Parts: sequence; structure tokens; C-alpha cells
Amino acid sequence: MTPVLAAYLGATALGAGALLRRAGRETPADRIGEREGRATIEAVPGVIWVSAASLGELRSVLPLIAGRDDVLVTTQTRTAADATRNAGLRHQFTPLDTPDATTRFLDTWSPRATVFVESEVPARMVRRLAEAGTPMALIGARPSRTRARAPKTMAGLLSHMGVITAASPTVATELKGLGLTVAAVEDLKAASVAPSPDAADLAAWQAALAGRKVWMAASTHEGEEEIALAAHGAQGTHGAHGAHGAQGAQGDDALLLLAPRHPERFAAVAALCPHATRSSKRERPQPETRVHLVDQMGALPLFYALSHTVFLGGSLVGRGGHNPYEPAQFGCHILTGPHIRNHQPGYEALPHHPVNSESMAKTVARLWDMEPPAAFAPREAAATKAALTALLG
Repeated sequence: MTPVLAAYLGATALGAGALLRRAGRETPADRIGEREGRATIEAVPGVIWVSAASLGELRSVLPLIAGRDDVLVTTQTRTAADATRNAGLRHQFTPLDTPDATTRFLDTWSPRATVFVESEVPARMVRRLAEAGTPMALIGARPSRTRARAPKTMAGLLSHMGVITAASPTVATELKGLGLTVAAVEDLKAASVAPSPDAADLAAWQAALAGRKVWMAASTHEGEEEIALAAHGAQGTHGAHGAHGAQGAQGDDALLLLAPRHPERFAAVAALCPHATRSSKRERPQPETRVHLVDQMGALPLFYALSHTVFLGGSLVGRGGHNPYEPAQFGCHILTGPHIRNHQPGYEALPHHPVNSESMAKTVARLWDMEPPAAFAPREAAATKAALTALLG
């Protein structure tokens, strides 16, 4: 056991209470027991356990598990929980990687195989599954700060995986450098089908926004909303258009759809644009509205369908960027900052426009006169599916 692993196991054992309190922010009160490994639905021992952190990871794996009745999906977020149930699959919130939660979960579900999707693997859980001889897979592996900081520890944990697939050649090379075997190199996000917005809702929004220039700043992080608002020309609360903000840099008929990544920041972002209409209040923009705040989870597909151009956040502030395939399926021009390591294969495969805080306004203005790109058609993750079939049957 490496010192890093020993420290992790000790910290998660001693800090179980604090970890549970933190998990409670994203878990409904009546389901917090699931984070402690307690089942809140009828348990079916012997399932294939698929562990996906959030909605993006879930959507990437859904094509591989759709229609199976022997699967349990665990996620950490409510939106992913809703999407799992909508797909007709069993769902529980992911158990904490603490001694008691791990034991309860494994005693209850006794998975016959486990699939971890993209993100970090829980060290204690992996060790327990390995002791039980449970087949494991890590699919769609992406860049990892933990692997970079503790390569020896991660190499030891990942050596228990019967199948590893990588999202890009760069990640595959890194994993092979740790002495691991990579079964396939394939970006699962390219196979994920974006949800279709409700037809009636989409038609009503299109009628409300007819003739307007609509662009979006999606999955933004702290510091990026101000940049998007400045590029739109709507950062002030006074000016040529009084209470509705300064004259728009994109034209008076332009509308910015602003969608922060994390719900806990909705209130802070609303304070930056106090005259914006808000999805959470079931408001639609009026002709004089310059900004609409998308402060509801799971609403992005509707607003991608309404947008001509989309800036994807997490890319100006060093978070590694976000998945470009989904807006590409709606035929949007895609803008991104320089920090896109988490989704490098997607950006290499799709047309996009690099921007920074100074160039965003000019780039958006230039794109108004350009036809949108052809919509991206998802492709089957055939290599990953074949590798998993060999492991899971």
C-alpha cells in the first residue's frame, strides 16, 4: 500500500460524517441513506453495477446499457438520477467510499461486475471488489489530476480493471505508461444522443424569440458569466437602455441565454444580471429582455435548439472545458477558451472557434452572418461495446 492510499483510506474513515454532510447538498433528504450504502428500492443481488458521477457520464454510457434489466446505475447528482429513471433503469445514489457505506452496499447488491465511467475510481471500493474477485472496467477514461499526482497509487488501483478504455490517444498513452493495458480508444461522448426538447415547448419559445439573434453561454463557472455579459453588452444596469443594460454589443435584438454549471451559483449569477428573465420562474424573454438566465437543471437541450452560437464554459478558467458534442448535435457554432483538456477529442473532431475574454464579443458578432454548421450525428461506440461484452457477457 502506498502512503497516498493509506492516507486516503484513513481520511475517508475518520471523515465519514463530514463526507455525508457534503453529499447531502446534492442528495434528496429521503434518499441520503443511499450514500451510506442503504438500499431504498428492492435490492437485486448480482446486478451489473454502473457508476457514473453525473449527467454527462451517464449519457455517455446509456447506449451501452439501454434495455438491460440486470443493471444498477449509481450517480452523484439529482439530474443524473432523474435521467436514469427516465431510461427505465434502477438507480441509487453513489455510496460514499467509507468503510461502513462500502460494506453495506456490497452486502446489499453483491454486484457480479462493476463498470466505472470516466471519473476517478473509489479506492476502498475497488480494493473490496478485487478481494471478492468481481470483474471491473473503467471506460472512457479522461485526463486525471489524481493519476498525475499519484501515478503509483493509481496504477495499483487500475491494475484491478479487467477492461480499460480511453477517451483519447493522449490518455491511452498515459495509461500505458503506468503499465496498464488499454482495450480501446474511443470517446463515448461522441456516441451519446442528446435529449430532444419537448416539441410544443420548443415551438412556443421559437415563436417568442422569432427574429432575434440568440446565443448562449453554457455550463459557465465563476468568472465566465462576467465575460459573457460583457461580450453581450449587458453587464451594466444603466446606460442607453436604462434598467435593461447598456446598448448591446451584439445588437439590440440579441439575446444571451446564460446557463451556469452549478445550481448553488444560480443566485450569485442572478445578481450579475438582475433584469434577466429566469427559467426557474417560468418566465420567457420579452422584446426588451437582453439576458435570460437558465437556472434549471436538465434544460440545456431546449436552449441549444434555440441558439445560433454557444460558448462552452469551464474553458476560460482552467476547469478543462465541457462536452461539445451535445450543442454540436443541434447545429450550433461552438466557442471555447483554451482550457479543453477534458474533452480534447471532441474539439479535435468538431469545428469550433477559440476565444478569450477580449475576442469573444467580436467572434460572436462575426458568426451572426455565418450559416450554422451541419448537425453532428452521434456514432456508435462499437469498440467499447465489444470490450464490455467480453467482460460482462
